[in-house]
Amino acid sequence: MAGAWVLPSISADVPLELTRGASATAFNGSVFALEAHAAGVRLPAGDFTTVKETLRQQLTAYVSKHCDPQEPVKLDFLLDVEEDKIKLILHAQDSLKVVELRGLIERLEAFAKGLGWFVYDAISKAGDKYPIYDDSALRYFCELLWFDPSLSDTEYAEEQLEMNGEERNGRTDNEVIEEFTAGYRPSHLQETYIGNEWMLGSHIFRDGQRVQVKKPRPMTLRAVNRLLQLDMPANLRQVVIDALALREQVMRKSQMVHSSKHGPEGSDEYQGMPYGASCIAVWKWTMFASELIGHFEEYEMNGGESDTVHMHFTADPSDAESVKKLVRAFKDVVAWHSAVGRLFKHFDKPKTTKG
Repeated sequence: MAGAWVLPSISADVPLELTRGASATAFNGSVFALEAHAAGVRLPAGDFTTVKETLRQQLTAYVSKHCDPQEPVKLDFLLDVEEDKIKLILHAQDSLKVVELRGLIERLEAFAKGLGWFVYDAISKAGDKYPIYDDSALRYFCELLWFDPSLSDTEYAEEQLEMNGEERNGRTDNEVIEEFTAGYRPSHLQETYIGNEWMLGSHIFRDGQRVQVKKPRPMTLRAVNRLLQLDMPANLRQVVIDALALREQVMRKSQMVHSSKHGPEGSDEYQGMPYGASCIAVWKWTMFASELIGHFEEYEMNGGESDTVHMHFTADPSDAESVKKLVRAFKDVVAWHSAVGRLFKHFDKPKTTKG
């Protein structure tokens, strides 16, 4: 990889060595640095050393200014400057912080009906393009690896018997599931979402029959803005303000995160998907969720085509407009990342991982 810098993962600062085309990559780095400066990513003060060090300081300072290192979200920002291209790459990290959404969402709901679901909805939409292991991700992983979350334990046991060409022969659901699977069953997941089964899909098995479940209605944006004009606890007010800021990032059509790509550049046959995330933000943190995420990552790693790259943007250093778009992508990614982090700082850390 020619001329790469790892920006703080909002975490680590690990510059890599130039390996070829030093003069060309230095020139391209200068092009990017000057364009970034013009767009508000200021060049560092002091004596000039090298293009590489100047660019590293420039981008690191911008990230540090906009992102609190105490926020529970981490990504590796990598700038790769080559002879014919400049790339911005975002990698997931190995060690993830966990936040539980349930407590604060319920407190917001107790204060004003629909307010908690407004905040929850903002978080869910943010995870569509930005790597968060959230409740929708858990549902997908479960369907991919183990079972349909809407099944009953009995239906799951019957499914396993049919798949393995076996008769029940007096075996209980638990005995069948233990024999033919990893031991987890739909009830393990469903217990986490009692009262909010809609998080697992539109239908769920309850009291011996399948029933339709409806998503609660979030408060409208107009109502939320009106609520902010009234008296409310300062801590809840700040949560709402930060949720609105995140929602603004997600809803902005010009936001470059919407156009990000993953997978090998120029590959039309890429079948893998990125694994890893910036953090884990789920309704309730359990041993089941921990095991499920671990199995998903192992499954993707063993598949041979997946990696931890969640976003990449590429610019042609000879095209001024292309470089401008890359600078804008850098700023937009930092803005989205920061908005997620500011909101998640308000949520509780799990006290236990018991299933």
